Amino acid sequence: VRCLSLVAELCFQERIPLPLLTYLDAAQQGWLRDLVALLPAVVFLSAFSVVVLFWAQLHYTTAIVPLPLLDCLFVCVNIACYLLVAAIAVCTFLLQAYSHLRTYMICIIGFLNALVAFFFLYYGLMVVSELAETARKKLP
Repeated sequence: VRCLSLVAELCFQERIPLPLLTYLDAAQQGWLRDLVALLPAVVFLSAFSVVVLFWAQLHYTTAIVPLPLLDCLFVCVNIACYLLVAAIAVCTFLLQAYSHLRTYMICIIGFLNALVAFFFLYYGLMVVSELAETARKKLP
């Protein structure tokens, strides 16, 4: 995704004629450029959330708490995040607020990154403390 984004950005900078761009005016092209530039951040956020899922599964496994819907919750939250990004993109396009897309996307991506980082820290600390407790119990 990042490679495709960089190729598209290079096409924008070098003014390489693309068939899609002929139908868009300058403001719409700026909107598309912002969208393409920020999509890799959304995909990275999704990948980062997989690491959080791993830590959460490890935490609940070590605590012997079965959570059969954890994977389903993870998928649903990721889909909701993608739908939120799509809704922002569609709304800014339909309302012709092309210049606002970057601002809205940066705020949403930043908030979601902070949220994922918090859960990463929480579950990471929980797993470390549980492993430290387990190691302490096994020592004579």
